[in-house]
Amino acid sequence: MRFVEALGSMAALPDVFNPWRDVDAAHDADEAAAGHRREHLLRYLSERVERARLVLVGEAPGLRTSL
Repeated sequence: MRFVEALGSMAALPDVFNPWRDVDAAHDADEAAAGHRREHLLRYLSERVERARLVLVGEAPGLRTSL
């Protein structure tokens, strides 16, 4: 699915952790963690392709966000 591939290949941004591309050495089990997250997301979305009418995507501001 192109959406999941795009998440994994997005360019790095300063102070932004992309869970579908990046690995957190302190919290992930190994270097394959981002790939596992992409696989899980792909499986989740694939099961809903024919049934869901829309997908809402959102993200909360991070810890370092200033207003």
